[in-house]
Amino acid sequence: MVYGAPLTNLVATFTLSPEAVARVGTVVQQSGVTANNFTNPVTYRVTAQDGTRQDWVVTVRVAPNDETDFLLYDFAEASGDAFINDTTHTIDIGVVYGTDPSDLVAIFTLSAGATARVNGALQQSGITANDFSSDVIYTVTAADLTTTQNWTVSVKVDQNDQTEFITYGFPEQFSVNIYPTTNFISVEVNVGTDLSSLVANFTLSEGARAEVNGVEQESGVTANDFTDTVTYTVSAGLRFDDPF
Repeated sequence: MVYGAPLTNLVATFTLSPEAVARVGTVVQQSGVTANNFTNPVTYRVTAQDGTRQDWVVTVRVAPNDETDFLLYDFAEASGDAFINDTTHTIDIGVVYGTDPSDLVAIFTLSAGATARVNGALQQSGITANDFSSDVIYTVTAADLTTTQNWTVSVKVDQNDQTEFITYGFPEQFSVNIYPTTNFISVEVNVGTDLSSLVANFTLSEGARAEVNGVEQESGVTANDFTDTVTYTVSAGLRFDDPF
């Protein structure tokens, strides 16, 4: 029987010798009608027209599973759910900023009875580490020991989510104070400095970028008019949310 077929209520189709009758226990069997539980071998007693009897033992076996799927895939460092594509046989998953992808241990569930290998090494969920600095290819072998399928796993490390000015200043300054709790920077410059075209030197959180009125700012390059307060919009690196 195919994998997954229930054995508790199977109806057999059969043909007997002319005028013969088959029974299971005391129940007369009708081809295509009578159901039996084939979880264990079933004994048919066939009685010929002349009364001769013969027992037949029918054993039904379920074929091994031929499925080669990843049902679940995760890391302790994951920043969200994995995207498992059963059509392309790919898995995309993000891990939190700062994670070293070269030594990650995957947590996974395969189709019943299936096994997975990477470069010939048997994989154990929650135990086996691999280098995910580049794509890793799993070869999944089904329970039937014949059917195989390659799966490609891609890991992306989330960018920093910080939006801070680490340093800020002008060549013309003589004092500067950065107040991260209020997102405010106070700078005092030398007397006589032209405020209409000042170029700031700054460093941001790793991966972040800054804009003023939609214009991207480059430290030591971009000039702005500081006659009035200037507002910077700082954007952090984005978290992994979509397949890449």
